[in-house]
Amino acid sequence: MAWQCICEGATGLVFYSWFDVRRNPDVPFDVQWDGLKGVAAEIDQRSPILLSVEPVPVVTVAGASPGWLHWLARVHRDRLYVIAVNDGDGEGHVIFQLPTTPKAIRVLGEDRAIEPMGATLQVLVPRLAVQCYEIELAAR
Repeated sequence: MAWQCICEGATGLVFYSWFDVRRNPDVPFDVQWDGLKGVAAEIDQRSPILLSVEPVPVVTVAGASPGWLHWLARVHRDRLYVIAVNDGDGEGHVIFQLPTTPKAIRVLGEDRAIEPMGATLQVLVPRLAVQCYEIELAAR
């Protein structure tokens, strides 16, 4: 939910509901707490990208954007980043239209490359996934 909020324009986050973390009988507190710390650390790690004020070229979703998809684009240090979040109400392939054909695309956190296919980023976004793509655009 934190990543959904970020993609929809949140400029700050507050985590709360401590009592729910402590009383959930399905998941032990230590597991819940480690998960929350992991999300906070992930957001902190991406904060230079999220807080960047560099101009962003036009990036769009090809066709109708699925209702379950939340996304944003940012530029940081001459790299384009696209963050795609699935809220869990569906899943599927998404095609992002990029301003130019990329030289390289890398999935952050997975250390995995994606082969560029023209001026697009074509990805599968599974349920409840958060994916961050680092895109090196070709010089114009």
